[in-house]
Amino acid sequence: SGIKRPNLIGSSLGGQISAEYASANPQEIEKLILVSPSCAMTQSTPALDAYIMAALYPNEQSAKNAFELMEGSGKTVNEEIVNGFIERMRLPNAKLAFMSTLLGIKNSELITSKLQTISTPTMIIWGSNDPVIPIHYADSFVSTIQDCRFFRMDGCGHTPYVQDPHVFASKVLEFLNGH
Repeated sequence: SGIKRPNLIGSSLGGQISAEYASANPQEIEKLILVSPSCAMTQSTPALDAYIMAALYPNEQSAKNAFELMEGSGKTVNEEIVNGFIERMRLPNAKLAFMSTLLGIKNSELITSKLQTISTPTMIIWGSNDPVIPIHYADSFVSTIQDCRFFRMDGCGHTPYVQDPHVFASKVLEFLNGH
């Protein structure tokens, strides 16, 4: 591929995977950005339960309910997001892949021990109103990663890059450009 030392960004489960990759390959990544990364949550949340139900029973009502809960603002969710999710969850093996991913997260070892080995400059971005993975889980990431900055996106839920893309992009670019 020819790409050397890329910047890596991951959200939710993608954030956990990115953190684990950075832990195992510290010299390979220039900068790391984690957005509401999943971690070893000890219990579920109503928003996560709604998301699981929407994945298992993909219809307009279940998906709309899940995405509105995940956003955490009470605003109506874009119809394209809802319909795209329903279409993807109706693909062959989508439910199996979704559930095996959830079980993998649930049964994974505590990520905190791996976070200590991340030496890559890291930025954590978390929506202050995240109902899927509440913001208090940010503490273990911020306090454990050696070179870590934290940005709390007020008024945002689990997908701050969707809810306030301009602020999100400006903070990411500021970090990537070294400011």
